[in-house]
Amino acid sequence: MSQSALFALVVTAISLLFSACVGLLAFGASLAVPALIMWFVYRLLRDGKRTVIIAESAGQRQVPAVSPPTPPAPQFVKRTRCRSCGAPKVQRSLYAYVYCDFCGLLVDWDFQACLADKRSRLPGPTYEALLRSLGPKLSAAKAVNDRDAYRAAQLTLWDAYATACPAALPPRVGDPAFRKRLVAWQAASQTDLDFDPGVAAAFERQNAAVATLAWDRRNPFKPVIQPGSFDVLLDAVLGLQQTSTDQLEAGGWLERHPDHPTAELFRHIGISALVQGWIPFFQDGETDRILQKTGLKGEYDQVTAQKLVSGPCPSCGAALEVVEGAKRVLCVACGHLAGVGSGSLACHGCGAMVQLPEQGSLFACPHCEAELRMMRHG
Repeated sequence: MSQSALFALVVTAISLLFSACVGLLAFGASLAVPALIMWFVYRLLRDGKRTVIIAESAGQRQVPAVSPPTPPAPQFVKRTRCRSCGAPKVQRSLYAYVYCDFCGLLVDWDFQACLADKRSRLPGPTYEALLRSLGPKLSAAKAVNDRDAYRAAQLTLWDAYATACPAALPPRVGDPAFRKRLVAWQAASQTDLDFDPGVAAAFERQNAAVATLAWDRRNPFKPVIQPGSFDVLLDAVLGLQQTSTDQLEAGGWLERHPDHPTAELFRHIGISALVQGWIPFFQDGETDRILQKTGLKGEYDQVTAQKLVSGPCPSCGAALEVVEGAKRVLCVACGHLAGVGSGSLACHGCGAMVQLPEQGSLFACPHCEAELRMMRHG
């Protein structure tokens, strides 16, 4: 649910976002999983991958000329529904943090929205210099178990980060009172996590799991994870997330968060971010298994491309007669030029059948305007 369809991203954008997320990985428990995703993407680039496509437009696959032809990859549509009131997400989220359009509560984290907004990518030289200067203070405070000094340094860092990268934080940071509470919460809760030996051990297990990843690099432009290889890492990430969430819940930190997320929602956001970032690297058949394992099966629908002879106009719903093999067809009822051959599915908002666009990743139901997001992999 980003501001525009930015499924195909080049190395520059990925590298910029990674730079911002590294700071979040070190200093923000609520953003640890999104940061981890970008760290792994960076490792792919560092290991010699000139181009890594995290996800791409449904109608424009980027395949190098030297690669053999491959069958179309599966398409997935992500549904976002509020866990509090049950309403579907309708309006596009311009921030990584997604809020319900009907009750205003936090509901999800959007990987593509974070990629799309440059204000969530690179903190800038001022923040980076501050990070370097405070690093020794953080280490020294932790060495002598001085939580007050450690928290004070964290407070300075998070205040600077909120200024440099507002789009990487909840959009409510525009409210000065909310921003003050969030910065204070991040600093205090992160201090509690960083001093907990259980969290530190879980973090080390997560880092060690990186070495277990096995890749199929026959197409260097589209590396994919070998079946089963992701499970060790997934288990380690989920273990860290569970340990961190339990620590935050036991310390009463979730209750004091300005958005008051439940432990279930806190875990869900981390899992959702992880899956969104990794779907493009799964082989056929692995996606369904990972979605089932993470409890996200109900949030993703796989759409199979099909030849259409007739179908409704995606703009006005009028019947369209389509010539077999056509790429686009003009609706004489409303003048809409519709793409052909991308398939259809039932809208999660009103149940009406919606024809999927040939290009682009974001689209809305012409009947109720509920928004869907298409993702591809393989």
